[in-house]
Amino acid sequence: SDKRKLQSTAPTDTPGAKASYSKVLDKGKSLFLAGRVYDLESIAKKFNVKQADYCWPVLLSTKPGAQALALCPDHTNHGGIKSSFHKCPPQFNRATVSAAPYAKPATAAQCKEAGWGSDKRVKP
Repeated sequence: SDKRKLQSTAPTDTPGAKASYSKVLDKGKSLFLAGRVYDLESIAKKFNVKQADYCWPVLLSTKPGAQALALCPDHTNHGGIKSSFHKCPPQFNRATVSAAPYAKPATAAQCKEAGWGSDKRVKP
């Protein structure tokens, strides 16, 4: 369809372009990100930081550098890749927090809540 053509030709690594890949769940306690759910409360506690001080979709992204900004849900206020929102907390290790007990595959209900189809792809 024409809508899919427009989506496929849109720049995908511009700030905020993929913000819909993530959604805060459980009243801010966790984050759905591309088919996984991260326990933000536990992650913030592990690194002794305030959860609100960081842009977790960017920090948890597998994309390198500025490409991760595509996941930022508030890039206008958060700023660029060098802003404090996008700098990792001291001792932060994405690989550690991408596994249990900090992260797990999203359930069908969580995918639905986040607006993802059952095949875990973003709906057009």
